[in-house]
Amino acid sequence: MFLPVFRAGPCLLAALLLATPCAFAHGPEHPLPPAAPADDPVSGFVEAFDKAVAAGLPADIAVPVDVHRPRRDVAAAQLVVQDALNIEVDIPGMPAGRMYRGLFGGREAAITRIGTQVDISVPVRDGVDVTGYTAGSPDVLRERVRNPDAPEPGRRPVPRPRDESHVMPGWPFDMDPPLLSEQASLGRGVRAIEDPLAYSPHFFVLIHDDLDARPLHIHSVFAAWWLTELARKILPAENIRMSYRYRIPGVTDMPYGYPEALDNWHETVKAYAELYGLAHGKTYKHKYLLMSRDRPMTDAFGVAFEGGNEAMASTEGRVNIVAHEFGHTLGAEHGLAERRYEGWWWCVTNMATGTDDLIGDCHRFSYDNARRIRSYLRHGPDPEVLAERSFSMILN
Repeated sequence: MFLPVFRAGPCLLAALLLATPCAFAHGPEHPLPPAAPADDPVSGFVEAFDKAVAAGLPADIAVPVDVHRPRRDVAAAQLVVQDALNIEVDIPGMPAGRMYRGLFGGREAAITRIGTQVDISVPVRDGVDVTGYTAGSPDVLRERVRNPDAPEPGRRPVPRPRDESHVMPGWPFDMDPPLLSEQASLGRGVRAIEDPLAYSPHFFVLIHDDLDARPLHIHSVFAAWWLTELARKILPAENIRMSYRYRIPGVTDMPYGYPEALDNWHETVKAYAELYGLAHGKTYKHKYLLMSRDRPMTDAFGVAFEGGNEAMASTEGRVNIVAHEFGHTLGAEHGLAERRYEGWWWCVTNMATGTDDLIGDCHRFSYDNARRIRSYLRHGPDPEVLAERSFSMILN
């Protein structure tokens, strides 16, 4: 697994004094401990979650103090589910998942309920904390995923560039661009592409074969928190769908790491969409991102067609790498990123470039980029992009 699973430390002394077995949190690659009693509060958490949500929102749900952590580490054991979001999570082999906004231990949280799982994602200054519960299991999965440039405790941060970019000529859609003479009569020019009400936003994350990671882990770490902002604050009237796919021969095994990788990904997505009857090339609202273990291009943790439909990202990047790349496909720009003072310190928004020793992530889009994303989804790509018949290939 590429995502770290934190386990409890040795508890031999407790076992000797209390004559009780010592339990540890297990990742999916480890065998599960013996089944818990039917009334075990941890194994029954998913059922309790469903009952509380069905009774009406907002809902307060007590988080069980489990045997995997000392009580002092779970002081604020309370989950508040504030409201349901207009997001559907699609993972093969699981029923359609739902997402919710809430508070976990008093902190903003994105909650994903899918299959037998409840995953709680809490964005923090230098990464994301994930807590996962499985129906009928006494195990609690706890992941602390930190940005690769986050300092170890007691050590000075090492600055690292977040972003680089350049522009290449081209056309990001599989349709003929409108003629310049048509632009004046079309205003924003969007009708030359499609009726903006014909489709809803649909994001595809295709997981490369070189990643030993479950789709739900990718979702909970890299996507859940920014989808919550997208549905809650930027596109509250849209129905958003997030789909994960993996182990697709000829698609998720494509080579990468060279200058033409994004162009080849574009062609790969076209073939994939034709095979499965997807709307690629018919709408600007369907986006396709290849998630890989290593950098998709030299010196780039992510790359995207600005205003186009394809992007690539590496799990070596920061936890906002997926938000950043999908942001480019939705018209968000580096230059409209912000530095904000939130909580007790400064942070930068999702599209920020450059770096700073002490600046964390806000895990939000700036106000101007939020407006650009909203305009893009309502009206289509910027008419200047259409008129110039060009797109930006952004290296991150």
